[in-house]
Amino acid sequence: MAPECCFCDPIYTKSEVIATKDVIFGSARNVKTGESESLLLNIYEPPTSDLRVTRPIAISIHGGGFVSGNHNKATAVRWGQFFAMRGYVAASIDYRLEAKHWPPPEKYPYIDALFDAKAAVRYMVKNAHALRLDTDRVAVFGSSAGGVLSYMLGMVQSEGEGDSGSPGYASNITAFASLSGELPPMFLDEMHVGSAPFVEIHGTKDGAVPYANATATKSLADELGVDNLFYTLPGAGHVPWAALEGNASMMFGVFEFLSSRLRLPTKGIGCPTDPVPTPPPAPTPSGASCRFQNSTTYQDEPYSTVKVSLNDFQGCCELCLGDSSCVVAQMHHGPKDAQFTLCSLMATAAKPVEHVVSPPSLELACLPQQAFLRNSSAATLV
Repeated sequence: MAPECCFCDPIYTKSEVIATKDVIFGSARNVKTGESESLLLNIYEPPTSDLRVTRPIAISIHGGGFVSGNHNKATAVRWGQFFAMRGYVAASIDYRLEAKHWPPPEKYPYIDALFDAKAAVRYMVKNAHALRLDTDRVAVFGSSAGGVLSYMLGMVQSEGEGDSGSPGYASNITAFASLSGELPPMFLDEMHVGSAPFVEIHGTKDGAVPYANATATKSLADELGVDNLFYTLPGAGHVPWAALEGNASMMFGVFEFLSSRLRLPTKGIGCPTDPVPTPPPAPTPSGASCRFQNSTTYQDEPYSTVKVSLNDFQGCCELCLGDSSCVVAQMHHGPKDAQFTLCSLMATAAKPVEHVVSPPSLELACLPQQAFLRNSSAATLV
């Protein structure tokens, strides 16, 4: 009997996944071309019905021998969608392609690609608030050269961070899965106690990344006590997509391994299947300090607005948030539409707001959390 795992089987359909394409996450000089190049990624999110406060991160890395491929490669896009269909927020990413052929005899094509992959992770961490991400839970999937990069993200520490983008943010990953990958022999000494747990799926007839290399990586991991799961595909060649994606049990096993090592919930709160209760209508406060105007609607949810002074803000919070499903938000009227900035989510946390607002009065909105969270998912990426 399969273990409970709410992140292991698709919850959403591919058509429900929201894609934001061709986002620039960094730039770097390509040694092979001698020119600076922009690094792009696509972001894949669950549908707007997903109202979880935070979602785990996934990075999908294309293959191509460090010679070809990009963030729009079909297999990388597909795995970004696979993650989003299971409740992750995923990104398929670029990295510099500097090798003349596979396998590169020099270190620099690996290291520069590693720097770019780290920058992609940092970009997601940087935008955690806008995308509602849990930065302590980062999964990676890569195939072929992307699998190699997955190993390097999880194990190589001596090369530093690089300068491809989003400096100062963390680039740690929690666990990864690799199809036809390896930790390259020249980097095997980088594996250490505490390296990221991994799943490897590998064919015995792989002519690009020999099966013996993959088993050598696993043997060293076992010796060091690095948690791993290894799927052998007898007779399969390089990147046998059908053998993996057509095997429901293996797909469940890969996602269950990642889910358990990310310490994701198996059911209930935090799952993409967790139902969000419909909040009751916002209460109508009484008292001179909080006179709400006529109710209107915002994104199909009722709310009321009120004009208050700074001195009255605390009382207004307490009245509105007597129901913990309510949000008090400051309402900014822009040239196109109204935007909401969260002031407080706690019924008892009505703190002074001098650091939040500067005008002597402000217009507040008292609206259900569900409507506010739906709007906040559209926050701008930086």
